[in-house]
Amino acid sequence: AQPTNPPVFIAGHECHFPHQPYGVQLAFMSKLIGALNNGQNALLEAPTGCGKTLSLLVSALAWQEKRRKAAIEKYMVESDAWHRRQASRRAAAQAAAQANQPPPPPPPTAAGAAGVAGTGPGFADPVYDPFHSSHAAGSHASGGSV
Repeated sequence: AQPTNPPVFIAGHECHFPHQPYGVQLAFMSKLIGALNNGQNALLEAPTGCGKTLSLLVSALAWQEKRRKAAIEKYMVESDAWHRRQASRRAAAQAAAQANQPPPPPPPTAAGAAGVAGTGPGFADPVYDPFHSSHAAGSHASGGSV
């Protein structure tokens, strides 16, 4: 396994350089990351053989990686918030639907379960029978005819 150098942090960006960078490389990476952060163009120059290409690649990739992680974090936070809002809306809709429904029927009485005439599941009162009650046609509450 190759020994790894600790990352170099430039403006909060974790740069993984294969060796300890020279001062000119640190300055180059710092200027590049600053330009990228500000959305600016940068004209950077350095002496031949000082590692401009490596400095450019390391710093640009570090900048891109930080932006990628920030975008993922933002997406996760927004996604979590969206899912929480959806769950809250579903719970509110279910509560509203339950509030608008009639109450469930009462459980059957013991008499209704036994099959006693005039009662049935969920009925505590005898069934209305117009032929055998005082409310039948031709009868009156006083017992006389109409």
